[in-house]
Amino acid sequence: MADVRLALDTAAGTAFWPSQPGITVPRDLMHAIAWQESGWQSTIVACDLGIGTMQVMPDTATWLNIRFVDTYDVKTLTGNTMLGAEYIEWLVKYFGDVYAESQYDLDIVLDSERDITLLDVVISAYNVGFGAVDTSAGLKIPNQRYVDNVRALMLQCPCDTVG
Repeated sequence: MADVRLALDTAAGTAFWPSQPGITVPRDLMHAIAWQESGWQSTIVACDLGIGTMQVMPDTATWLNIRFVDTYDVKTLTGNTMLGAEYIEWLVKYFGDVYAESQYDLDIVLDSERDITLLDVVISAYNVGFGAVDTSAGLKIPNQRYVDNVRALMLQCPCDTVG
């Protein structure tokens, strides 16, 4: 567990957007998504083909490596956590650019009628893909329970007491 914590913390502190050095993944968000996705198991492969601690999909790993000109191996702990952090940062930038006039504060409200924040859409999209959240009808959170679980884990995670 100590190795997983170190890999998650390192990935969370890495800025993958040279033009936007302020975009990094909050440590508590990284820990919470990893706990929700895998319980911090680094060698797990899910039935939907999600791999490792961050449950990165193979096609997502390929796309991220091409997009960021990386060579991260999704099957290693370091590669998996770096790919997960890259994807989260990409989601922050994407939704921040499209819905928040290039602002990347996760607390920004993107839909005041439904009280949807940038954090909500990033968490949701990490789980179901950005296209399921950014629909032709506007923002949609199709997995509210997942979002609520990750938000709760950000406040109090069993991961805080392991390793």
